[in-house]
Amino acid sequence: MHQCDWTALSPVMARVQALAALPADADGGAAAVPPFALAATPAPPALRLAAARRYAARCVAPLQPAIDDLRFDHRRATVDGLRIGYVSPDFRQHSVATSFLPLLQAHRRDGFSWHGFWIGHEEADNVTTAVMTACDEFVDLRGQDPVTAAERIHDSGIDVLIDLAGHTRHSALEVFACRPAPVQAHYLGYGSTIGADCIAYLITDHVHTPAALQPHCSEQLVFLPDSFMAAARPEIPLATVARQAEGLPEDGIVFACFNAPYKLDADSFASWMRLLVALPDSVLWLRRGGDAATANLQRAAAGHGVDPERLVFARRLPHLQHLARHSLADLALDSRWHTGGVTTLDALWAGVPVVTIAGDSHAARTGASILHAAGLADLVTASPEAYEQLVLDLAGDRIRLARLRARVAEAWDTAPLYDVDRLARHLEQAYAAMHAQWCDGRAPAAIEVATAG
Repeated sequence: MHQCDWTALSPVMARVQALAALPADADGGAAAVPPFALAATPAPPALRLAAARRYAARCVAPLQPAIDDLRFDHRRATVDGLRIGYVSPDFRQHSVATSFLPLLQAHRRDGFSWHGFWIGHEEADNVTTAVMTACDEFVDLRGQDPVTAAERIHDSGIDVLIDLAGHTRHSALEVFACRPAPVQAHYLGYGSTIGADCIAYLITDHVHTPAALQPHCSEQLVFLPDSFMAAARPEIPLATVARQAEGLPEDGIVFACFNAPYKLDADSFASWMRLLVALPDSVLWLRRGGDAATANLQRAAAGHGVDPERLVFARRLPHLQHLARHSLADLALDSRWHTGGVTTLDALWAGVPVVTIAGDSHAARTGASILHAAGLADLVTASPEAYEQLVLDLAGDRIRLARLRARVAEAWDTAPLYDVDRLARHLEQAYAAMHAQWCDGRAPAAIEVATAG
């Protein structure tokens, strides 16, 4: 998938899904399928939950004897406001930090203190420094074993501990399995069910987790009023970028998809090629992956009767420079099975409308969640056919497209998606409600967060 080599992908994908469906003790000890491996596939929600449960159990099992010896006392001797801990391997230049840092900075200090716990193996950078500054306490736990890390978190007296990684790289499920805090939840970094008993809550919204998807979550759900995504405004450079400098035609429609190559799929690509055939002056602007991915995409285009030169591959640039050039696109095309998160936010900040399909998994609904909170629900479609028709209609009507781009820009100052202070208040309500549930001796239960005034 990283190489966009779809020629023999179907049987491989079927085999991976079959392995993911095996009972925990039915495979002779073979490694469990990582849930993230299913993110950009059409795997049904029930299978995703089963894979998450099985993988989480495999992660925790070797640590179980040590966990059984831990007896953390979560009673508080004094009350000085809620202590909220965020755990992440991505307090650095990373898409999660791009969204999270302004949110952390927007949290209020009255009644709360904010604690960052850095795990993983990455090097510190200027983002790390900014996160440290925004926290009341910042603890570097890189290289620590899970029990030691959990003991250090417990020593900070954390009331609500938030996992920002889920089943992504360098996550710390084993630390959460030690239960260093009385209330533990997942938010933002993975956005889907973790399948672990130690994670009681999943913070989401009703678009990202509709009624049909709720039975396939192991956690109790905390529903925010708007999108769960954080979308603070970046300082986009004002320098004018020319299409010619990016290898784009001066005229004609420029479609863009800057999602990672592994998120692309053969059916969506075929749809995009039909759009290029229908609009002879259009091009498709893609994120450059490896040489193999580039060659395979060019080969696939030719197979659809499209000149491979109509695929334009964007060179890697620092994030703000990328945002400055992103506005050269006319319309962004979301991938189907694993929709864009920060890439969708990037397009909107650059003034570029995004068309998406609302699928039946969390990974397939992030774009829908973002667009609803941006006041652009009319760009969310329910099927590949509706998606392709909407893109064709927009691309064929320059006046309508110009009005749409104006709406995208107007929403920056009005839509809930872009109000980071509002999101911070909603999360603070959520944390207080989760902790109150525990203080009252009640089992975790679904929470509806009221809209901030």
